[in-house]
Parts: sequence; structure tokens; C-alpha cells
Amino acid sequence: MCGIVGKYSAARPADPTLIGEMCSLTSHRGPDDEGRLVEGGLGLGHRRLSILDLSSAGHQPMATPDKRFWTTYNGEIYNFWDIRRELEGKGHSFHTRTDTEAILAAYRQWGPACLDRLNGMFAIAIWDRQERTLFLARDRMGIKPLYYAFDGESLLFGSEIKAMLADPELRRDLSPRGMRNFFSFGHSVAPDTIFESVKKLQPGRYMICRPAGQGRLNLSIHQYWTTPKPEAKGDRGEQYYVGQVRELLERSVRRRMLADVPVGVFLSGGIDSSTITALMAAISEKPVETFSVGFASADDEYTELDDARRIARLFNTNHHELIAEPSHVVNAVEDVIYQYDEPFADAASLPTYLLSKMAREHVTVVLSGEGADEVFGGYRRYVVEKYLARTPWLPVLVSNGLVQSALRTGVGSSRTKRLMRGVGVRDRVARYGGWFEVFTPDMQADLLADVWAERVADLDS
Repeated sequence: MCGIVGKYSAARPADPTLIGEMCSLTSHRGPDDEGRLVEGGLGLGHRRLSILDLSSAGHQPMATPDKRFWTTYNGEIYNFWDIRRELEGKGHSFHTRTDTEAILAAYRQWGPACLDRLNGMFAIAIWDRQERTLFLARDRMGIKPLYYAFDGESLLFGSEIKAMLADPELRRDLSPRGMRNFFSFGHSVAPDTIFESVKKLQPGRYMICRPAGQGRLNLSIHQYWTTPKPEAKGDRGEQYYVGQVRELLERSVRRRMLADVPVGVFLSGGIDSSTITALMAAISEKPVETFSVGFASADDEYTELDDARRIARLFNTNHHELIAEPSHVVNAVEDVIYQYDEPFADAASLPTYLLSKMAREHVTVVLSGEGADEVFGGYRRYVVEKYLARTPWLPVLVSNGLVQSALRTGVGSSRTKRLMRGVGVRDRVARYGGWFEVFTPDMQADLLADVWAERVADLDS
């Protein structure tokens, strides 16, 4: 990963010191190089983690040959060689082996429509020196982060909130909606954050910021992608779909292994990471580097090391393990809190942080099975939703007064209460959101101080 930062103001010159401080606060994202562009009201900064073309030719901010377009970019475009060949056919020339240069040329050729051609994960900022326009874009699934704050006179952005907090002009007021989202789901929900003034650019969107006259800027946000609806082609049989999934997985893994640095995989021993390990082993000419984390506990329920070891032996990987002691986790808490920038209630972030720290000693890039449960229905809530689709009368039954009274008086375990509370919601969208709920609205009213409880309640009025 890399770190991108910047500020664009219509009313005053950019501050080189601020851009430098913002870069420093994201140095952990890019330890290999730092670059800045400061001109007029614009300041761009970049911290680089070298993945493709490790030479100084990959330095950012990078410009087109005519110096009109400049970019600071975080991510990886997996099909950039295909894009590059197409652009060469249109007369573009290239001087590096980076995907960054391909992005610049694509934007120069097609403008924002270039996003339709990019296959990858990215947060991109492109400055058009001639039109005095700043373009920001985020990948389709929101893999790469991109935060921003806009007050009409300036646009501040960064890969992390901590970089933006270097600007003393940024307001620090807490967001009632961000608070409600955190207590409801354990994290903020885009476009909101825990700060009222800081927003997340949502996945599949881009923004354009341009002068509006009299020291003001105009900001417009556009959606360039949404989840496509499946085509109704009928049931072609299990083997057809197995083949399609395998082909997509093989292609995805192969593309993600294109790097000029070592690549490994987080291996839990589950279906997702084991499948990726198997595909990497078939593609790689060298043993795959695998990494697993376990816990110093006598309870085997909480460790997956045995499963991971079996997969590692099966595919002859260079296997690395971390046994997370309580002291390791305690010592990591402050680092994790610092890196997240806002409240985040996922306990798995601690062992994942420790595992990432260990993996960095051996490789620069890791693949993982993250997100597979969402795609392939691996959580219990999908089973419940499938059943409820066949029994539409059940939410009506469960929502009656007797069942709800039992829930309020504490009958059953917390998991049972959540299940019954969720099943009792008739609206499918609201019910699905309820599966993630940590604190109910009633709990939040008891938990929050009166002034905050009122501000959060006002969001629904």
C-alpha cells in the first residue's frame, strides 16, 4: 500500500510544511520513497511502497510528458499492461514499468471514463494543471481508503484521517451519525466517519473539484459503477458454475502475483485461504510463503494452526506461524488504535495486525481469503435469510407481543436474543442490517449521555 495526501484551496497558496507533515503521518504506508508537488493553491504528497518497477522511475507525484497531468496514487491495476498496449496503439509512449504511468495516460486519453477500464484496487488523485481541476476516485469495492473534507473554500484528502488531522483548520467535532453507526455496527459507515467534517468517498465513485470563482471551489461526486444484476440465463448445472468460479479465481490470483517483490498468503486452513494457497502453489515457480496465527490457549476451539499446517504440508509452502500471547495483544493495542484513527470494534484486528507485522519480515504483499464469506454465503445470517424467504409468515409470528416481551425480560442467550430480534423484523433490508447490530437503539439511549442520546435520536426524526 501507499499513502496519498493533498489539499486544494481556491483562496490561499498551499502550505509545503502541511503537505510534508501529512506525508510523515502516512510514512508507515510507504517506507520506500516520498514525493510532493506544491504549486499555487494545490499540494499533493505521496509515500511509496514499491511493488512494480522498484526504480526511481516510479516516483510520485508522477506527471505526463507534457507536465499537464500529475497523480498521487495508491493501489494496483492488474490489467495495466493491456491498457498500456491499447494506449500505445493510440500514440502514447511509456518510460516506466509502473501502473501509475498507465493510469495517467488513460486519464489523458479518456478522462473519468478511464475508470471503466481499470481492473484493480485504487485511490487516485489527478491534478489537471491546465484546467486547475482535481480528480479523485476510489475503486469499485472500496478496498483502498480515501477520506476527504470540503468546506467550499478548500478540499483536504488523505489515505488516513490522521494525515488530515495535521491541518489545524480541520474541525474535530464528533459526528452523531458516526457515533450511532459505531455503537450499532462497531464501525463507521460510508460516507460518514466519527468526525462531522471528514467523509469517505464511497466505493465506485469519483469526484471533481474545480474553481467556482471568488475564492470558492465546486465539488461534484459521481457514481461510475454499481453491483451488476445477474443475467437470467437459467440453471446451467453445477459443473458449469464450478468451472466459472475456478477460472475467475485462477485469473484473479495470477494477476495479484504480478509484482517485483515477494508475495505471500495469510493461511487459516479454511476453504478460502486454502484455495488461494493451492492456486498460488500451482502458479509459482518457488514455494509459497504462508503465514498463520494461533493463540496460547488450551482451548482448541480458538486456534486454526493444525488446519493451516496440513494445508502448508500438502502444498509444500514455506510456512510461518505466530503464537499470540496475551502480552503481544496488549502491547499491540495502542498501535492498532493509532492506525485505525476512529473507533473500530473488531477484535480480529489485533491478531491480524500481529500477523501482518510478522509477514512483513518475509514478504511485501500478501493475499487473503477476506470477503469470500460475503460472496459465497458463508455466514449463518445467509442461512437464516434463505429460510425466511421460504417462510414469510415467520417474521409476523415472531414480532408478536409475547415473543418481544420475552426478549426484553432476558429469556435466552444473547445470540438467541439477536436471532429472534432479527427474525422479527419484517422489512428485509432493515432485518439484514440488524444482523450486524451491536447495541440496539434502546441500549444506546441508556449508554450515551442525554445530550448525545438526543442528537442520535434526532437522526431518525
